[in-house]
Amino acid sequence: MLLNQFETLNTEFFEKKGIHAEVLQKLNSINKGAVYRWIDQYKDLLEKKFSYALELKIDALYENRDAIPMNELASELEKIFNQNQ
Repeated sequence: MLLNQFETLNTEFFEKKGIHAEVLQKLNSINKGAVYRWIDQYKDLLEKKFSYALELKIDALYENRDAIPMNELASELEKIFNQNQ
C-alpha cells in the first residue's frame, strides 16, 4: 500500500515537475564478500586492530547466512562501530 502511494506521488508530482525519482521495490540483501570489499576500501581509515576485530564480528554476523537484508546489516554495523568509539 505504501509502495503504491510512493509510485503515485512519483507519477503525479515528481515527473510533472521534471524531477526524476525511482521507487525501489526493496533493498537488496548484502553478502559477506561485499562487506569485506567495503572494509578493504576504508582499511586505511581504520586502526589495524579494529579492522581485524571488525572482520571477526562480520564473520559472526554472517554465521549460517549467505546474505543479510541491507537495513538489518546497516543497523548491526552501526552497533559495531558505536561499540568501538
